[in-house]
Amino acid sequence: MTYGDIRKKNDIHTEEFGDVIMCLGNCSTPNYPTIDGEQNFEGFVLHSIRYRHPECFAGQTVAVLGAHYSGLDISFDLSKCAKKVYLCHRGPKLETCLPENIVQRTSGFQRYTPFSVVLENGEELSVDTVIYATGYKYNFSILPEGLLKVGKEGSAKLPDQEEMNRIISKDSERVIGGDNQWEWIKELSDISGNSKALPPVMKKIWDYHFDIWGKDFAKCRLLVYKATGPDSFALV
Repeated sequence: MTYGDIRKKNDIHTEEFGDVIMCLGNCSTPNYPTIDGEQNFEGFVLHSIRYRHPECFAGQTVAVLGAHYSGLDISFDLSKCAKKVYLCHRGPKLETCLPENIVQRTSGFQRYTPFSVVLENGEELSVDTVIYATGYKYNFSILPEGLLKVGKEGSAKLPDQEEMNRIISKDSERVIGGDNQWEWIKELSDISGNSKALPPVMKKIWDYHFDIWGKDFAKCRLLVYKATGPDSFALV
């Protein structure tokens, strides 16, 4: 394995290891949606991974696509400086308290015009900037091609093809989210045969957090800030 400190010039080392753990995370390769007309949009388009400071958008009308962790956090941050923030998402209307200049739209983007975005419900929003809070893709390009394969020289035993097709068909009929992910995690634990499911206290913490999050996101942010400090809101 060859590695080095990218902050230092020519810092290259090569060693042999029996095992290597890749702690890459899944928040490094942005997932960009494909939306008609984006190339003709005269405003600014960026992914949430590039968002830093709300002052850059002072006086602007900004559309944020996606209303999960990054989308909500960025929208609240923008509301301090932006003229208006459209929080666009396909889910049900969020019941949490929002600042007056954040406007929810429960619709995704259909297409761009030079100075606006047209939503899937037909509404047209005149905006200066669009921020995609649309998540990330898993990226294992750092590994040699063909190295990462399920079951290769591992202890996991795959079901037969008929059983795998049955599981795929069943899973495609449900959406894994905050409410039912605990059942999903337990299933994965049972399938693997050699890992433990998360302890029940983790679900209690999660449920408490989302109870506050759903009622008053600003209060939830304050609790996290007090518990972890200002660095917890450094979006990098």
